[in-house]
Amino acid sequence: MWLEKKLFLYWLGCTWFSFVSVHAHADEEQLKFFETRIRPVLVQHCFPCHSQQASTLQGGLWVDSLEGLLAGGDSGSALDLKNSSESVLLSAIRHQEFKMIPKGKLPNSVIQDFEIWLESGAFVPNSFKTANGPQPREIDWGSAWNHWAFKPYDERPPRKLETRKRLGVTTTQRDSQYLWPVAA
Repeated sequence: MWLEKKLFLYWLGCTWFSFVSVHAHADEEQLKFFETRIRPVLVQHCFPCHSQQASTLQGGLWVDSLEGLLAGGDSGSALDLKNSSESVLLSAIRHQEFKMIPKGKLPNSVIQDFEIWLESGAFVPNSFKTANGPQPREIDWGSAWNHWAFKPYDERPPRKLETRKRLGVTTTQRDSQYLWPVAA
């Protein structure tokens, strides 16, 4: 019984280790594929009009992150991970519905790379999942110093409390019952 338990744990450990190493190897291949075949095309042909670098965003579509591709633009989501052949991105680079890239159609080998990438689940590295987000704005120090927290105190004296009679007891009588002087 003891030997069987030890063999089972040994087998379980080996199985787990082989699964992790195969999975890590697959991720490395997908990462290499994305970094060598997909990202360079996006940077060269798509970023000028559809990224944080663009002077004016075209079609409301951000392609500098997976989040932007999934959110899509004016025509909906650019990626359809369940049915990759229906992706707006593929349709655009094939020049079917939209003619993107406007300068001319991409080579068929590049289009096939995008098809492979989408069919394999559109793997992206963590750095591309939410790439950069909106760039921080410059602080307008002139208006910042006008904020109320940076204004000097008012020199007005504090307002005087009114003595009111309520239920037969004045507020000063009531307050004197609960406030005692502190010994110095």
